[in-house]
Amino acid sequence: MTYEYDVFVSYRRVRFQTSWIIDYFLPRLQEHLSNYTAAQCERPNVRLFFDQTEVSSAARTGLPSASGIEPGTQWQEALIDGIGKSRCMIALYTPNYFHSKWCLSELEAFEKRAAQTGSNIIIPISIFSMKHLPAQAHTRNMFCMDEFVIDGPSFYESKLFPEFIAQMKLVAQKVADAVCNAPTFVSFSKPSLQDEYDLAPAPTPAPAPAPPVARF
Repeated sequence: MTYEYDVFVSYRRVRFQTSWIIDYFLPRLQEHLSNYTAAQCERPNVRLFFDQTEVSSAARTGLPSASGIEPGTQWQEALIDGIGKSRCMIALYTPNYFHSKWCLSELEAFEKRAAQTGSNIIIPISIFSMKHLPAQAHTRNMFCMDEFVIDGPSFYESKLFPEFIAQMKLVAQKVADAVCNAPTFVSFSKPSLQDEYDLAPAPTPAPAPAPPVARF
């Protein structure tokens, strides 16, 4: 087996933050990242894993080339599969990110792989004021982009937009480094849904498992 995705985008779905990610962040990331990976490791066709379960079809129309979880998909299984088959992770930090067991499980899975391989495969980005983030989120390698999280078309005409584009180029360069230098693919034991992506072998399922817990 091998990697299926280049980047796993981890974020907590909140209506207006999600709209900003779709309308502004992902398109610029996709464009700049494909150029940098083409130059660094001849990989122009980057693939993103972006969980789209709660994104309406109208909003998805303008998305870049991204794969993810569509309505009707077994989203827990798909998330686990996306984690295991992605070269690196972008973690979009907000205070509520650290109150989501699913987001923390995604982060922990990549942290374990990073520790095991000695690779820098997590790119943390703050999209909310850092002073409101927990201590565990404060790393020297974090990109701070909270000032650019402006909802609505007026962002294009704001004085911050050129700075946003320049920052996105820096982010894309960092992600390209992680993509091009990702460790060799190693499959892992399928995690248990009840254990929330714990990388230990899954226990024998109970005869009548409880229904899946909603992510939010």
